[in-house]
Amino acid sequence: MPLIPTAMTALLTGYMGAGGIFGVSSPQLATAISNGFCQYATSSVVVDTVDVGSVGSGTGVGVGIILAPPVLIGSLTSAFEGAQIRGSLRQSLIVAISNAVSDTLKLALINTVNAGVGAGTGKVTLVPNPTASVPLMVANFFGLALVGVSSPVLASAIARGIDQVLPSAIGVIAIAGTASPSPGIGTGIGKLI
Repeated sequence: MPLIPTAMTALLTGYMGAGGIFGVSSPQLATAISNGFCQYATSSVVVDTVDVGSVGSGTGVGVGIILAPPVLIGSLTSAFEGAQIRGSLRQSLIVAISNAVSDTLKLALINTVNAGVGAGTGKVTLVPNPTASVPLMVANFFGLALVGVSSPVLASAIARGIDQVLPSAIGVIAIAGTASPSPGIGTGIGKLI
């Protein structure tokens, strides 16, 4: 399933509610975070693969990226601390975002172009793009009328916290294409859908 902001919004809203976050602006916050993350992941995050199989070239497809919520919780906590974001519901928001991002990435489709391997498998890693993540998250906050003084600070902390752990996420693709009987190794590049 592609990365769909409305699906992530539903997940995030549920996790926020479970953490006691029911404010008037909670739906806008969940939507802004989900739109910002999905837009960023599909437009600016690069997928790299390390491939094994038979020599050739092909295309890779896969479903699901694994990013452990505890790793993301630690990163977001550090980003929030660095931005001096405090408050009684801070940790609940961090946990909600971490779980929603992790669950959303499990549904992501992966498409790659692979050189060196025509039939085989590839180990996926994600390459963040910090120059895109913060502006996209801030724009989505503003787009949903989250324009308070702390809005860009919160949006930036969320984007930075996610970016810091994206390289630790992993996934697997299956590669199909032209292949030979000889074993080979290679690399691929692609994107999340």
